[in-house]
Amino acid sequence: MEPIIKEIKRYIEQTGMDKKADVDYQIGMNDILALCDVADRDTCGAICYTFLFGRAMGWRAAKEM
Repeated sequence: MEPIIKEIKRYIEQTGMDKKADVDYQIGMNDILALCDVADRDTCGAICYTFLFGRAMGWRAAKEM
C-alpha cells in the first residue's frame, strides 16, 4: 500500500497547483469532520465522497479559468 500512497503524494506535488488553488479550493474543517464521522460507519464511502468532492472543486476551478 505504501508505494501507492507515495505515488499519490508525488502526483499531487507534480500537479503544481498555484496559490489560488491552495486558498480557494481547500477542504474545510467542517467538511473534514463530517467525512470523519461518515468514515466511522462507511470508510470506503467517505473516501469516495472525499475524492468526488475534490473532483467537483477542481471542475469548478477549471470552469472559472
